Amino acid sequence: MQAMFNNADSATPVTTTSGNIWNTSLVENMSYMFYDTALANPDVSGWETHNVDNMQGMFFGAASAAPVTTTSGNVWDTSSVLNFSNMFHDAVSAQPDMSGWVVSAATDMDQMFDGTTQSTESWSNLLVKLNTTNFNDPNSVDGGSSLCNAAGIAARAALTSRGSPWSVSACSAAATISAIDANPSFDGLNPAATDIDIEVTFSSAVTTAISSLTLSNGETAVYQSGSGG
Repeated sequence: MQAMFNNADSATPVTTTSGNIWNTSLVENMSYMFYDTALANPDVSGWETHNVDNMQGMFFGAASAAPVTTTSGNVWDTSSVLNFSNMFHDAVSAQPDMSGWVVSAATDMDQMFDGTTQSTESWSNLLVKLNTTNFNDPNSVDGGSSLCNAAGIAARAALTSRGSPWSVSACSAAATISAIDANPSFDGLNPAATDIDIEVTFSSAVTTAISSLTLSNGETAVYQSGSGG
C-alpha cells in the first residue's frame, strides 16, 4: 500500500462498511499512503495492522485526515512498526488516540507530528507511554506546537535525561485556571437576569481563543477578554 493515494486530489475510499472491510492483515508497508491527499479522510478503524512495519509519512500533508485508530474493541496493533517518522507531519486535523498503541519496536519517530498541534492529553499520554517503554536505542519525536500537562513534562524530562537520551521537542505547560473570582450584580426585580462577573486567572498565557466557559452547573458563561487576563 506504499504511496497508494499519493498526491491524489481527493481520496476518500470506503474501506470499512458493514460486510465489506478491507483485509489489510498481510500489509507490511503503509508509508506515504495518503501523502499530500488534501481531502483524504478514510475510515481506518477496522484495519488490521499487526504486520505493518513502516508507517513513515502515512498521512504527511493530508490536511483533512482525522484517522480513528482506537475504537471500542479495536485498537491499531502497531507492535511491529519500526518507522513512524513524519507519519502525521502537517496533518493538521489529525488527533489520533494512541493510548492503546504498542510502540516498543519503534526505531524512528522523528518529526512524527511536526507542523501540528495535538491535544494536551494526547501528546502527554504518548510521552508517558514512551517513557515507560524500553527501547534499545535513543530516538527522537516531535510534537509540533503541542502543550503538556504535568505528567507529560515529567515524562519528557525523563526521556531527555536517559543514559541514551532522546531528542524530544519542547513541551510547554498548558495553561490551567489558577484563580476564579465571582462578583454577582443582583437584579432585585428580575433575579433571572442577574449578571455574574467571573474573573478567571490562568497560570500562563492562553494561546487558544476562548469564547465561553462551561460552569459546573451546566450553564455557559460568555467570555470577554479584559486587561486582567
